[in-house]
Amino acid sequence: MNKIVAITGANSGIGLTAAQDLARQGFDILALCRNKQKGEEAVKIIQAENPAIKCELWVMDLSNLQQVSTVAEQILAKYPKIDVLLNNAGYYPASITYTGEIEDTLYASHVAHQLLTLKLLPALEASGEGRVINVSSMAHMGGKVARFFQNTKKPSHTQAYCDAKLANILFTVGLKKYLASRKSEVTTYSLHPGPVKTNFENNVSGVFRFLITIFKPFIFIDAVQGAVASIYLSSAPLNEIKPFDGQYFIKKRAVKTQNRDITPENVDWQWKKTMEILQSKGFAL
Repeated sequence: MNKIVAITGANSGIGLTAAQDLARQGFDILALCRNKQKGEEAVKIIQAENPAIKCELWVMDLSNLQQVSTVAEQILAKYPKIDVLLNNAGYYPASITYTGEIEDTLYASHVAHQLLTLKLLPALEASGEGRVINVSSMAHMGGKVARFFQNTKKPSHTQAYCDAKLANILFTVGLKKYLASRKSEVTTYSLHPGPVKTNFENNVSGVFRFLITIFKPFIFIDAVQGAVASIYLSSAPLNEIKPFDGQYFIKKRAVKTQNRDITPENVDWQWKKTMEILQSKGFAL
């Protein structure tokens, strides 16, 4: 039986590239995509890499927590065992908006991924080698916990993106602690993909967009290079990466994170706060 990997944002960029590579390695792919048409096109591309594997589209918008929960439950009912969850989807906000007191970049990039992960955890635990991989970024260096979960300090677009990437790392560390408390064999990792040459500049404006467009050919890497860490952590033998459980990777190497806000206290605070938000919305976790 093929191993199964579920990938958010599998329709473009490093998500699609990782899916293609893992399909060539014999993984069945669950492509979790917001846009049905783009998702269907991606499924065809992925399936063409290896007709022997199964590639299945699940339409899911990370900005809709109820949809995330429903899709996760449907996946769990169909697939009682999943080997890898690659929480890949993320975006640079076109505008700063809020859902309640939560800035929407943080809401979709972190809160929704925590919900999805916890919903799919029974299937990951059934694998025996289950792993959760969270795509963060070196941009986490610009994140600040003081801006999380409140709208009194409205961030800039870049700050919102950096905050979400910091949250991905805090979530990874918090998830490791949570998994240990339930004596789970699932491991978890975060990573920096590099400045990937995608349609990133379409979501930004002004001078920042102009600069990205001008310098994109010189400082950005392609999606194949950007997907190296995602592919490695998804497919490497477990005994090779297990000693680095909870750590942050660049390519195939665990490295130290670079933000003073990554503390045990902030890890615990973010985990507790996110769980309170999810439970207040009626999700049993």
